[in-house]
Amino acid sequence: MHGGSTTRNKGTCDKRNNIRRNRLEGRVLDALRHYLIEPSLFKEFSEEFPREMNRLRMEGRASIDGADAELRRIERELDKIMDLYLKDAMSIETVKQRSHKLEARKDE
Repeated sequence: MHGGSTTRNKGTCDKRNNIRRNRLEGRVLDALRHYLIEPSLFKEFSEEFPREMNRLRMEGRASIDGADAELRRIERELDKIMDLYLKDAMSIETVKQRSHKLEARKDE
């Protein structure tokens, strides 16, 4: 179902109207078919639209997977920095500098 991202992610939006993706897409396709597009153009659109949506979903998934991998790498780097500090192999100033950069990237 789709609603506002604020509702899903933070719970701060009081608007709770949702519509399932398949119902929304069905409504859009129905409107296009009946009111806006010639039948031959609609046929082409209805074949291409699902392909494009799938491509976009795959790109989004790849982006999420990449971000997850980077977060894991950052966590490993932070652990390494702390280990080096605890072994007296790195000064506290260097630890602060490196960890601030990694934490900033993590926040991004």
